[in-house]
Amino acid sequence: MQHENQGIYPYQTDEIDLRKLVKSLIERKWFIFGFTGFVALLAIVYVLSLPPSPFIVKTTFLKPDKSSVLHLNKMNYLNETMESLHSSFLANLNKKTFQRKVFIEGDYLTKLNKKNKPIDDVDGYINGFLASISIELGETSISGAGSSFEAPCSVSIQVAGTKTSVAAEFLDDLIAQTNNKTVSEYIHLINQMIAARLAEISLDRKLLILHKKNARLSKIDELTNSATIARSLGVIKNNFGQDSINSSSTTITVGDRRTHPDWYLYGETALLKRVEILKNVNDEEEFPEIDRLDIEKIRLESFNIEQDGINAMQLNQTAFASQISYNNKLILVLAIFGGFMLSIFLVLMMNLFKEDEA
Repeated sequence: MQHENQGIYPYQTDEIDLRKLVKSLIERKWFIFGFTGFVALLAIVYVLSLPPSPFIVKTTFLKPDKSSVLHLNKMNYLNETMESLHSSFLANLNKKTFQRKVFIEGDYLTKLNKKNKPIDDVDGYINGFLASISIELGETSISGAGSSFEAPCSVSIQVAGTKTSVAAEFLDDLIAQTNNKTVSEYIHLINQMIAARLAEISLDRKLLILHKKNARLSKIDELTNSATIARSLGVIKNNFGQDSINSSSTTITVGDRRTHPDWYLYGETALLKRVEILKNVNDEEEFPEIDRLDIEKIRLESFNIEQDGINAMQLNQTAFASQISYNNKLILVLAIFGGFMLSIFLVLMMNLFKEDEA
């Protein structure tokens, strides 16, 4: 019996301790209720002291369409994709200097301060407004078998009071001007490439004409010298079909394997006629290489890329305002629960110190 009692003793001790714990909590119930109520009161005061809920002005957009990319790439000077074009748009959109430029040029400081109240730090005011701009990138989500949709990117501004209409106007203006800026940069780049190619064509054309002209002048000198030799030797007409030439001054025999000189074959009259023809030749005529360059030049000069119809994004939703609401109920529930748990912890600590003193 003694051993059995010893075996049951620990459980009896635990039961006694648990009873003591419950008893101590009941004895200090008013402390628990009071402390929990005090924390709840503080939470109510905090909720009531919160400022008016701010507003979020937001706009969303998607990547550009394929037609915009194809239009930019149709001259084969660029090799852009929807992703690269959209990345350039986002890079411009995120530039604070450009945001500030749109803000100032649109006179949004006056629109935000219609009562014309004095502002001590104008730069700080503008920077504070621009600092509230945030960009969230959408991600492609898969939905269903073999289908997908693309979550739009969004730009938002957090504003206070009733200035949501001005913030919405600014966002729409910022998106539109960023799109124009991005497309204009690409068009400017294409025009620069076309201008560089036109300069190359002009230089190549001049070099080809100069080369042909030098060859023609060299041929004229050669024929003129041959005509002089023919005249000095008395060869006035051509000697086609003859094996030798006889004159009072010289006799030349041409073998089967020897090349006939021009002055011998053509004579002075024919050579001078060829010289006259070459002098009147236009170096640009009957020149395939120059014709090819001229065709390319006409094609480049006639190319006119217009900004209309090209976009670096697709607007999904114009700017709209929504109010951020505080979850007051959640704050109160968490405060009451936290106060209740903390009060129990304090009761346990007080009992612990009481037992130590005893």
